Amino acid sequence: MFKAPKRKRPAVIKRTDDSDDENQEEVQNANNTSTQDAINATKAKLAKRKKKKKLKKSGASGLSFSIDEGDDHDLDGRSSKKDKKRKRKGLGFGGSLAFENENDEEITETETLGKASTASSGYSKDDLAKLKSQQKIYIAEKTEEVDVETKNEKKDVNKEQNSSIPLPPRPDTVPIAKPVALEEDFISLDPSHKKTHDIAENVIMTGDEAMKYSMDDDHYENDDNRKKAEIKAKLEDAENENTADADDENWEDQIAKRAGVTNQNDDEINDIPSRRQSFQKEHGSEEVSKIKHTITSAIENISQQQLDLESAIVRKKHDAQEANKEATAKEKELADFGRNFEYYQSLRSNFADWIGALRYLSQRIDTIENALADLYQDVGAKRLGKIQEWEDDVANTLREKDLVDYIVGRNPIDTSSSSKEVLVDEFGRDMKSSEVLARTKRHNERRRIWKESRDRRQTNSSDYESSKYEDSENDVSDNEVMDRGERRNALSDAVRVTLDELDDNYSSIKRLAEVFQTWDSRQNEDFKQCFAVLSMVELSSVFLRCAINKDFDPLCLTGKGKKNIKSLDDIDVFVFVEKETSKIQEILNTESSKSPIHLMIEKYCVSYFRLFLKGTKSTSRDTPSWSFDPLSRRQNECLSMFCTSMIAKTSSLDVKNVIITDFLGYLNDYIQERAVIIVQKESSVPSPDSQEYEAYEYASLGQTQLLKQLVQNILKWWYPMLGDPVELAKFVLGDIITFRMLPIVENFENKSEEISQHIVQEFKALVRLLKDENLLDNEDLLMVLSPIRAFGTKLGII
Repeated sequence: MFKAPKRKRPAVIKRTDDSDDENQEEVQNANNTSTQDAINATKAKLAKRKKKKKLKKSGASGLSFSIDEGDDHDLDGRSSKKDKKRKRKGLGFGGSLAFENENDEEITETETLGKASTASSGYSKDDLAKLKSQQKIYIAEKTEEVDVETKNEKKDVNKEQNSSIPLPPRPDTVPIAKPVALEEDFISLDPSHKKTHDIAENVIMTGDEAMKYSMDDDHYENDDNRKKAEIKAKLEDAENENTADADDENWEDQIAKRAGVTNQNDDEINDIPSRRQSFQKEHGSEEVSKIKHTITSAIENISQQQLDLESAIVRKKHDAQEANKEATAKEKELADFGRNFEYYQSLRSNFADWIGALRYLSQRIDTIENALADLYQDVGAKRLGKIQEWEDDVANTLREKDLVDYIVGRNPIDTSSSSKEVLVDEFGRDMKSSEVLARTKRHNERRRIWKESRDRRQTNSSDYESSKYEDSENDVSDNEVMDRGERRNALSDAVRVTLDELDDNYSSIKRLAEVFQTWDSRQNEDFKQCFAVLSMVELSSVFLRCAINKDFDPLCLTGKGKKNIKSLDDIDVFVFVEKETSKIQEILNTESSKSPIHLMIEKYCVSYFRLFLKGTKSTSRDTPSWSFDPLSRRQNECLSMFCTSMIAKTSSLDVKNVIITDFLGYLNDYIQERAVIIVQKESSVPSPDSQEYEAYEYASLGQTQLLKQLVQNILKWWYPMLGDPVELAKFVLGDIITFRMLPIVENFENKSEEISQHIVQEFKALVRLLKDENLLDNEDLLMVLSPIRAFGTKLGII
């Protein structure tokens, strides 16, 4: 560090505590004279070397005893780095200084050098020993803080003071960071001197060892503490520097006084502290202001950081609370999810059992429905066959008497066309005679059936004779009524047995509803999003089909005393499903979707209505089954009430339009299958006891009563319920009254027979019915009503 070879350091001058007391204890003289001489020789050599180095410099350094030497050295600014290092040296680094004697004016340069080399020998041994004892002290090197802005000014001050040697500060004013144990590299002459590792203040060390005392800043925890420490250190250094300067001046004066020399540049030397103080005063205030500004900024930053920290703490607390709430919600959701998962697993298993049971039940109900459809079709085919058989017999009987004018509708089979020819069978019997015998047999059978019907209805003979053609059930025998009743009851029992085969937990609509009710109460949102009500309706429809096939009998096959469903309100399953689905009706009751009840009616109830008309639920079959008899008052009443309840339960017109279309089509097909025989106007009435009279009576009065009953059933049970459809009114007024009934009445208008009077009375009752339904004044029906109004006016009833 000092760019010099390492050499053994000279003895160190140690100052005692009583430096100003002249009566201090005397230093022990060395017992060995050779050792003392060696020390003196070493000091002389060191002084001579330093003297030579000072003479080589441009300016003088240190205190000189020569009068002429003070002005011979100019401060030319050529000081090197060694000068700066040498200025910072204390006596501990270079030993004692060599001084010239001021009185030796005539000594030449060589003599001066010689004196310089032996300057230390000019004192007595006692003085040297005393001086040595006073200078045995370690003066630590002081690290100076050089400001960049004032660096140049400091250099100028050093140039002005180059004639004097700056003295190091007092050892007791310089803080030592920590003691470092160093091994002594010399033998102390003072027996009382302790080892350096025992007394840390008196350690003499090299520059490299002194650098180990540099402060380590790594222990500062953060930047704020480091800044505070630096500012505090600067303030302490400034204070210590002022104190050290004053102590240095006093110490230098004492050293010079003891040495017996007087500094000729006392004024210059005394001026150094003042200039240093003025420099520190000028630049120290700026430094202090900067430090104050730095402290103020640091305080503001710390305050702002504190505010930010407080806001961050509040924000973090809020985030922590939200996180805790979210965690609690997630935990609760997870717990609910576990319970819901277990519930849905059980619900899935429960639905699987229900679907399996209802699938089995549905398959059995399909078989029962097919058997029921066959029963209705069989009943309708038998009834229609009897009617057509009776129409054929009447037509052929009247043709043989030449009483038929024309026939409207179906053309009966003409067996009288072969009357001019003789036809025999395989046994040679006349075929005509066989046909007459068969016709006679059927006539007698009808008489027997009419009598049974009269007894079954418990009416007297006169009343029955006047109304025996008004109801088609008058043509049904007791055996036939019993047979079809038993078949219908068997199918009802089949439905009951099928339900009994199932477990009790899967044979009741209430048990199924409990499953959906539990689902709705526990998972309402999922229940709505899954449209579970549609599933409930779909599953409940199986029980609805069971109820309809069991108790719904619009053809009245079971007879009186049996439960018969006439409307949807009579079905317990439908009422229960309607009540359950009404709770969430608003979920599906929108413009783009239909309500569950609407879907159930449209899919199942309308299909049963179609079953009675066409014999099947499918819409692809066009051939009627003739199960429904439009002439039966009981069947019209039961079926019309059922359709009325269906229309009332639905908000759209789809169901009504389906009923109108199917019913009107069925009536049109039915009326075309009936043959209306128009008797000649000028014909005479046969004998009452003959077979021709019964045929004549049916063709006149009987057909009038049947057509009037048909119109009455339509206008009473169907026309108001369907909303007064114009198509149905035109069919009744045109096809039934104008083209079929009105020609019969016109032929018997002027006849005085009892039959003619009954016919006119039936027509007047029909006109009154048209008035009650406000059909005669309907502007949309004026074209169809014109013949009826004309004939009514002729009779005086309009």
